[in-house]
Amino acid sequence: MGQDLRTSAFGRPLITSLQTPLVMVRDEPVRQALFGFDIHESDLPLRIAFPILVENLSEWMLPPSVPSRSFHPDEPVTVVPDAGATAVSVIRPDGSRRALTAGSISTFADTDPAGLYTVEQTIGGKVQPSWFTVNLFTDSISQLKPPDRLTLPPTRPTAVQATHPGQLEIWPWIALAALGIIAAEWLAFHRGL
Repeated sequence: MGQDLRTSAFGRPLITSLQTPLVMVRDEPVRQALFGFDIHESDLPLRIAFPILVENLSEWMLPPSVPSRSFHPDEPVTVVPDAGATAVSVIRPDGSRRALTAGSISTFADTDPAGLYTVEQTIGGKVQPSWFTVNLFTDSISQLKPPDRLTLPPTRPTAVQATHPGQLEIWPWIALAALGIIAAEWLAFHRGL
């Protein structure tokens, strides 16, 4: 359900209308976004800008310890633990957990299944999750941003044949014969034959 964000102390406006902020964001205690309207009651999910907005908000919300891009199967992922992390682990899409070294930068190479991976860091007794994905598709297929340059395959002019044997249509001749019969009947009617 939507709410009026004009007097909200939630954070700073990200998207505004003439009357009120529509989307607000804040950095503390964790990065969050607040929509001042019901997304289901708007046409925003039907617009081409929606997946781009979701991608940009997701990249902004992800902590810097995990890259916000997608990876390919068996591609290593570098995980930089936050300061003060006492435990770091990666949960694979199948639910299995792999522990990483908490005090140093780690490379996680066990990314053979595609899906969503969760990186959990324990900082001050609290578990802080972050995520990355492994996709089978290439980066160009997964990219939502329009390309800077569009390349089309070269085209060759082809010779056009004047006639195509077996593909001549007969309906113009039938229409001409019907028109002739109607004209003959009209003449016969007006001459009194």
